[in-house]
Amino acid sequence: MTELPVRVADVTALPRPRVERLTDPAPDGTDLVTVGDEQMPAAELARRYISSRREIEDLRRQSHDGGRAVKSDAELRPWQVELLKLQRHLESANMRMIVLFEGRDAAGKGGTIRRVTRYMNETRRMLAVLDRRLAEADYLAEEYSVADMATWPWARAIRAIGLDMAEWPNVSRWFEAVGGRPAVIAGTEVKNAANLGSARPVLTPEQWSNLFGENMLASSGVPRP
Repeated sequence: MTELPVRVADVTALPRPRVERLTDPAPDGTDLVTVGDEQMPAAELARRYISSRREIEDLRRQSHDGGRAVKSDAELRPWQVELLKLQRHLESANMRMIVLFEGRDAAGKGGTIRRVTRYMNETRRMLAVLDRRLAEADYLAEEYSVADMATWPWARAIRAIGLDMAEWPNVSRWFEAVGGRPAVIAGTEVKNAANLGSARPVLTPEQWSNLFGENMLASSGVPRP
């Protein structure tokens, strides 16, 4: 949640200082002024005043930017709820979704597409690094180690984003070798255990709505789209 800085209404103008020019200049010839009970050179007073004005402008700018971010979050929140509902449906139905980006030139499509594809590109880059390493050794650290234990589940998940491990033959060979180890087989079969449901509770429609759906949206006070 975005934290609002000081609001513009809370930023008051600087009070006008009571400035009195001394009749006699300082020994070095610098004019002195009195602000309250403090004496200072006129140049120092000007420097402090300019610095204070800059601080006020920074506070006003931060307040404006913070308010705009909060407004944007409030406008996007209902759509985020709908996306979560869609995600739940896709997961429960074991379905995939195609996303089409359509709009006029310079409408921001490129930036949106880059935000989606950057993770796919990074996954491909990491698989290429793994493939080069596994061309030199059977396992990531030459012998089976915690490096393979930590990386294998990540490699197993690339199928969920539509990548074919056959594009990286060394990774594919390593993946099959690690997946064939008795301990790994036993671990992957946990999903079929009888008590798995107790480890991952299933939300009722009412609970889902309270956490992510219509009830949550209604309680937030955010207007519906």
